[in-house]
Amino acid sequence: MKKQYPILIIFFVSLFAACEQDAFLNGALDTYVYKMYPGASNLEWKKQHNYYVAMFRNEGCYNEAWYDTHGKWYMTAITTPYINLPEIIRDGLIAAGFPEKNLETKINTIKRIKYDFISERYVINIKQDKNINYFFTYTGFLFGSTADNDFLNPIVLPEKVKDDLAERYAKNLIYDAQKPKDTVNDLLDVMMLIQNTEQKMIVKYQNDEWNMSLKRISMAEIPVVVRLKLDEYMREKYENETEWNVLDIYSLLTNQHTEDPLYYFEIIIRQETIGVLIDSEGKLIDLP
Repeated sequence: MKKQYPILIIFFVSLFAACEQDAFLNGALDTYVYKMYPGASNLEWKKQHNYYVAMFRNEGCYNEAWYDTHGKWYMTAITTPYINLPEIIRDGLIAAGFPEKNLETKINTIKRIKYDFISERYVINIKQDKNINYFFTYTGFLFGSTADNDFLNPIVLPEKVKDDLAERYAKNLIYDAQKPKDTVNDLLDVMMLIQNTEQKMIVKYQNDEWNMSLKRISMAEIPVVVRLKLDEYMREKYENETEWNVLDIYSLLTNQHTEDPLYYFEIIIRQETIGVLIDSEGKLIDLP
């Protein structure tokens, strides 16, 4: 008689997986929702990417909360009425160029999104030729926009990165994190605002280890010796051409420069964007 053990093993593994799925469908994860949201009602579930999404009403608003199969919570998106939109976010919309008059009529949806580590944000969908989603920190800082409606995904940070951020930048507002495009998977950029300001900082990690911190600064904060070196470099390289503009300036701290920062200039000249890196003593540094 031919043995059928491999087939039986596959059968029981499939059966176990089906039972685990049935347990989920039968309400095994419901307790996690009701623990976080005792007033939740009309609870339903859907699978999205690698997460289970609880859909329910709470405190008069429609909620979507993301969990894994172990009940770990990652984020909740709350559909918020215009009347509950904080004034500081409304001011941010007006500052972004949307007319104050009849502002409510320009808005399709408002989502207030809470994460387990990243700061709370608001995503405002505005009626335009293409409906655009605008991203605000809860302090009213506009930090991005997209026409893509697939923005509701958890932002997951490794525990080692969380611990490092908590130690280095506990007082800053961490508002986003993402893997840089067209790079290897072991890189991670974390975006934040320096405490009580709109001064932007980017902290870079590689293999969960701190690699670099970049802080956006103004020309007035640049040492004189660095400014003189920048002018000298641009005159020599571009033959005394004076028509060039600095788009952004960052001070950099790296493993090799932990105290005296480097200064990175993003410059547009001859319809081309270039980068220039200078140390605090006015020495030009080759870009990697």
